Amino acid sequence: MRSDRHLPLLLSTTLLGFASAHAADGDPDPGFGIGGYAASGTTGYVVDAVAIRPDGRILTCGDDGFTGPGEGFVVMQFRADGTLDPTFGDQGVTHVVFDPADDTCTGIAVQPDGRIVVAGYVRSPAIPAGSLYAPAAARLTHDGAPDPDFGDGAGKRIYALRHIVNAMALQGDGKILLAGMSLAAHPYDFSVLRILADGTPDPEFGTDAQVTVSFVGTTSQDQAEAIAVDDQQRIVVAGTADAGGASAIGVVRLLPDGQPDSAFGNDGQVRAGNDALHYGAFGNALVLQRDGKIVVAGGRNSLASPFANSTAVRLQEDGSVDTTYGDQGATDIGFSPAGVPDTSFESAAIRQDDGKVVLAGVAFDADDHKYATVARLDTQGQVDASFADGGSTIIPLADAQHPSQWFSALALSDGRVVAAGFVDDESGTIGGFSGLLVRLQSDLIFFDSL
Repeated sequence: MRSDRHLPLLLSTTLLGFASAHAADGDPDPGFGIGGYAASGTTGYVVDAVAIRPDGRILTCGDDGFTGPGEGFVVMQFRADGTLDPTFGDQGVTHVVFDPADDTCTGIAVQPDGRIVVAGYVRSPAIPAGSLYAPAAARLTHDGAPDPDFGDGAGKRIYALRHIVNAMALQGDGKILLAGMSLAAHPYDFSVLRILADGTPDPEFGTDAQVTVSFVGTTSQDQAEAIAVDDQQRIVVAGTADAGGASAIGVVRLLPDGQPDSAFGNDGQVRAGNDALHYGAFGNALVLQRDGKIVVAGGRNSLASPFANSTAVRLQEDGSVDTTYGDQGATDIGFSPAGVPDTSFESAAIRQDDGKVVLAGVAFDADDHKYATVARLDTQGQVDASFADGGSTIIPLADAQHPSQWFSALALSDGRVVAAGFVDDESGTIGGFSGLLVRLQSDLIFFDSL
């Protein structure tokens, strides 16, 4: 592990202007990091996933941002105040290296016993011929060391499948679900792989531990981006059904054994987000409500505009569109960075204790500069004007010349939202990426859970 990976990232003092003692709900929390912002301290690091420990410490997982081979999954632990935790790994950082080629971490979760599961995909000689990527998972002890009880004895395992992993979820029984896209044949399909608590594939799930779902009528590719387990242990997966010109938000619900849930949609699958005024919808994030309804966030195109808007769609428990939500079942959210028409979409979503849904993602201006965004919807799908700047806002991650800024993951810490992402200074040099965390003020810190 190279010691020069841990160079301090200097946050501009300009950021302090965005926090004050009177910060409103949804503004950066001045009690976290520097004015609400915490830097990874590692150049070239792209944060893709975040999880919160019961004691408030924050875990992130990502990759090295193309700074070179061999760095693998990059797992970091921060104290609740936003500083790196030196008791974890090597001064707060652990590298999980599967192969000299690219390793991409897309999921992180904390087990009830405190051990940490990370997952994603790798390029490896273990992959079947004809594909570049395979699923990979690892488990760390509470202090960031490899867990010898998982995988190959070194705490990790590559699975010889042609499968990209975009999301991960833990079941209550300790089994691990990895969702993404099967590359075994074209058109590509939703894919869910289930592994046992020791890292071995689960032979009782689907075929050889994998379930693939092809949406009816699709001709291009179906890709899962989010996965969750409901209180009946049913598996809900969301993403995009057919990435061609007729793409839609795709949602699948599986029974605990991996079989399609016939009580949901059309034999377990639903396509949503398109109507007489919209086309080309796609899903990236998933929230399960306590009443069984499902909120999927992503983006969609409008026939009235060439720009895509962030969107959230809600489904009833049976998979039908909930027309009481937003505008006939969906809410579009605009950000308009720099005062020009924009393209935006949501990458992450999380449900607060009061049932409101916080979304995070990115907006693009006319010059293709990228801006990290957050928004909150109330329980009826309306933009919540009490949050941040009128319900939806751009969060400036750095004071740089036209930087690319992006939120990719959300978590809740004592009622406050932690958004994880990265900023690229667009210098064109290796190491231009830097991982960042932002904690937002919340009026739910003293809120009693429903």
